[in-house]
Amino acid sequence: MKDVFCELPENIADVLGVYGEYKQYELEKGEILTVLSTCSVPIECLEPVNWSVVVPIGNFRQVASIDRLSDGTRPRITLKSPERIFTKEPKYLATGWPWWGGSRSQEKRTTVLRNPVVEEQSLWEAIILLELHRNGIRAEVPQAILQTIEGSCCVIVNTIQVPYFPVTRQGESLSAQEIRVKTGLVPEDYGGANLLTDCDGFSHIIDVNRWAWPPYTDDFRRRLIETISNAESKS
Repeated sequence: MKDVFCELPENIADVLGVYGEYKQYELEKGEILTVLSTCSVPIECLEPVNWSVVVPIGNFRQVASIDRLSDGTRPRITLKSPERIFTKEPKYLATGWPWWGGSRSQEKRTTVLRNPVVEEQSLWEAIILLELHRNGIRAEVPQAILQTIEGSCCVIVNTIQVPYFPVTRQGESLSAQEIRVKTGLVPEDYGGANLLTDCDGFSHIIDVNRWAWPPYTDDFRRRLIETISNAESKS
């Protein structure tokens, strides 16, 4: 591992800098690791070469729990890719909604791989989590952003430890409107499926990949819709 400077999109670099210093490293296989100011694990935990037990747990996108390192350490981190399968329904794209409804929706879809606009989702997901953290709202805490030489990008977050047995809930979760008023974030796709209760009974927001933050994400969402609109459909 060596220190490196990897240029991020200007608007993203400016926003990331608001949350404190971030450091960048080039890893053994050429990956670029951007370690965020909220990182709470040793850097060794963030290096794919050290991952021994990786458990896939995703649905609409690739998500994996990094359960164990080669030295036996349990890092308690989760790897989250962008969504790469999108709707091709014109009525949704026209309203700025690119997200595929799943196999039961019978929507036309497209898969977009190794596209920098699609992969940029991970950068904005990290930023939205940082903003939630700054406002004291319980959510996944971003640890780092990992970019591979093949062009893929993902965000690494802390794993929320869920209880094996029922626990007493501690307080009520904020509504989407309360989050929007407090932060300016737009919690699209927010609800029970995107909340996890930890062993102490506190709820944490997860999977903010689809959220927006006007005006910061406006240009990104426009470019994403344009990219999907130009991609080939898959039935």
